[in-house]
Amino acid sequence: MEKLRIFDNSVMNEDMIEARTLVKRHAAIVFKIWWFILNMRYLILIGLLFPTTLCAQDWFTREACFVQTPVLDEQVYTPQLIAQAADYAESMPNSVGKLWKITSARGQVSHLWGTFHSNDPHILDLPDKFRDILAGAKLVATEVDFTAMTRQDLNVVNSAEYHYANGRQIFQMFEDIDDEIQSLIKTRMASIGYDARSMYSMKPATLASVLLSDPCNDFAFASLPIQDDRIALLGHDADAKVIGLEHHRAFGEKLNSRSGFRLAQAIIEVYGSYLAPNDVKTNRAGAYFLYDQGRIGEMMALDRMYLSESLGDRFETSYSLMQGYLVDERNLKFIEAAHSFLQEGDAVIAVGSFHLPGEMGLIELLRQHGYQVERVFVKGEAADP
Repeated sequence: MEKLRIFDNSVMNEDMIEARTLVKRHAAIVFKIWWFILNMRYLILIGLLFPTTLCAQDWFTREACFVQTPVLDEQVYTPQLIAQAADYAESMPNSVGKLWKITSARGQVSHLWGTFHSNDPHILDLPDKFRDILAGAKLVATEVDFTAMTRQDLNVVNSAEYHYANGRQIFQMFEDIDDEIQSLIKTRMASIGYDARSMYSMKPATLASVLLSDPCNDFAFASLPIQDDRIALLGHDADAKVIGLEHHRAFGEKLNSRSGFRLAQAIIEVYGSYLAPNDVKTNRAGAYFLYDQGRIGEMMALDRMYLSESLGDRFETSYSLMQGYLVDERNLKFIEAAHSFLQEGDAVIAVGSFHLPGEMGLIELLRQHGYQVERVFVKGEAADP
């Protein structure tokens, strides 16, 4: 692979001037979208099946992004592929189910819901059973609560210094990232108003934040909330206390630290690869179908298959780093943050559904901390494996 040339100071300074003017226009967007943590992976899953030579945003059209009928197209989701995903999911604890009942040792009841970070109307149509639970909640906890910020916090996250770097670190980060993935990232940046070169000036966390956003959310970004925000709004409607399980600057501090360099590289590499050409409408329809049925483990298995093919020799390391932080490490922090209010009951935890299954998933971690956790069946979901 051809290595990225390290720009001299004069070129870098020109890019920095341009980037700093752009940040005034786009910092609010960057700040908001970074927390679409994790589940853009739902929307790609097996894009490797449809290689094309299209430009990176050409297939994320409004028509392709809108799903009328969730369905598994057997030409894409072949029986063999689904069987492989099911085999993987069977080895994963709690691989099926979006809604779970949590009972503390004192008998106080709360609930856990696995979200899909999308603003598609189909995803925003929450099941009646879950809406009834939300209506009676005293507390609703999502991954991050941006309404808790002070004016000082806003000044910090909207500053150029928070988003753009003056050093060589970000250039070095791209030396090991495939040229094709870099090209996809550049085109994505251009599609949302950035100069393509700005990716080489951004701090790692800011660039990762941009890539964590689902391109299909672009069309209704200003009007429709993603499912997590809709749940928070319903919590407010129910006069529940709405909180975040993680501080809004935790992601940035982690990825921009010296120790976070390789982690940031892994996240940028993985989410850059999700921009590769694929049959958007068919893949989204299949992802929604699996989500509706609560087959989260199979979704995670398909994600691994895609990344294994896309990243090749770099898959194991990059995937482990990404999963280790975005899911495993953050799950431990979520449990710590939730312990006090779970003792009181009548709480709802709503986090990305990839946080639920597995040995390090929230369900198993809750059980290890002494909670009884039972699946609550939602209409249309599959039975336990």
